[in-house]
Amino acid sequence: MAEVQTVKAKIGNMRKEQEFVVYPSFVEVQGIRSLCVQSDTVYARLNLGTGEGVYANRPNGATSASLVLHGKPCTVPMALMLQFIEAMPKDGDTMSGVCSIVVPKENH
Repeated sequence: MAEVQTVKAKIGNMRKEQEFVVYPSFVEVQGIRSLCVQSDTVYARLNLGTGEGVYANRPNGATSASLVLHGKPCTVPMALMLQFIEAMPKDGDTMSGVCSIVVPKENH
């Protein structure tokens, strides 16, 4: 088993890079396949094909619900999207040794 990987990045108007964890499954919203990433203060949903998406930056932490109330459009470079895809957790990966990730079969 491997440790879940993080990606250092800036999204939107962030001043400093943060460590992002990539959610272990893709989401489909209005027919667009996306992935979700989260750091201590930012949550983002990004289009797999274009890097366009929406993000929320909240000082006390952002969640998917933050996108509805505070979401702003953003575009990340495709090189960063490839890093996020590469960092997606695999079945059996662990987070700090305390839990194991189970990845839905459609994302293998």
